Amino acid sequence: MERSLSGRVQTLQQLLLLSLVLLFPDAARFIPLLKLQQLPPDASWIKKERWEKLTLAQKESFAPLCPDFIIELKSKSDSLKTLQLKMQEWLDNGCRLAWLIDIDEQKIYVCKPTQEVTTINGFNTLLSGQDVLPGFELDLKELKS
Repeated sequence: MERSLSGRVQTLQQLLLLSLVLLFPDAARFIPLLKLQQLPPDASWIKKERWEKLTLAQKESFAPLCPDFIIELKSKSDSLKTLQLKMQEWLDNGCRLAWLIDIDEQKIYVCKPTQEVTTINGFNTLLSGQDVLPGFELDLKELKS
C-alpha cells in the first residue's frame, strides 16, 4: 500500500530525530534562527560547542546563530526554485550542510557553501552528515513508496 506524502514526511522526521538522539544525545538541538525565522527548516542541528556559548536567555528564545546542518522536505505545494533559494539563504548565513529532499521525485539535493549542489536520484542511498555531522547517516529507503 502506498503511503501518503505526509506519512512519508512523518517517517523521515521520526527517523531523523531518533538517529540524532541516539548518535548525539547531548549535541542535537533543533532550533529556529532569529534572522531567518520566516524560513525555518524542517530540521536543524547546531554543534554543541556553539550552543553552549549562548546565554540562557538566547537559548530560551530565538538563538542568534545559524544551524550547522539543516534538512528541508519538499511537499507537493512547494516550489523547487523557492526551496533552492531558501537553501542558498541558509548557506549564505553560515549553514555548513543542507539537504533538500524531494519525496515525490525521489531526489536529494546536497548543498554546501562554495560547492556545486550535488543531486542524488533515488532513495536507495544512505545520506551522510559528512564532516559537519560525522557518524550521522540517514537511510532513505524508508521513504520509498
